[in-house]
Amino acid sequence: MSDAKVVLELRNVDKSFGPIDVLHEISLKVRAGEVLCLLGDNGAGKSTLIKTLAGVHKPTRGEILVDGAPVTFAGPRDAQDRGIATVHQFGGTYPLMSVGRNFFMGAEPTKGWGPFKIFDRKTANRIAVEEVQKMGITRIDDGDRLAG
Repeated sequence: MSDAKVVLELRNVDKSFGPIDVLHEISLKVRAGEVLCLLGDNGAGKSTLIKTLAGVHKPTRGEILVDGAPVTFAGPRDAQDRGIATVHQFGGTYPLMSVGRNFFMGAEPTKGWGPFKIFDRKTANRIAVEEVQKMGITRIDDGDRLAG
């Protein structure tokens, strides 16, 4: 895995809120195909780190690199456009919406042109089913199935 491309890197990232320092010189690399686990006590800065990676907060110092290039996110949508999104622990799904709709919430595939674009249900369902099955959730075989 050490030969895999570094897709996300933090270099000496600090985050302060006024006089309160929350993150201190955080450096990490995430390679393509790698899963990284973030563990820590309550108040250790896990949520602040995730929010900084996802564009909610800007680092006070240090830099974030995506595919080797330094980035500054204008906000969460900007981070999402670069491939960084957050799936929250609670309230992460809408039970009365389909698996395909939940999977692409906020970044739905579309078909059509200009003002005539519509949600591409077939593509969303196909991709959602393929990806959840890759994660080992094999009982999902229909993207139209309700998430709840």
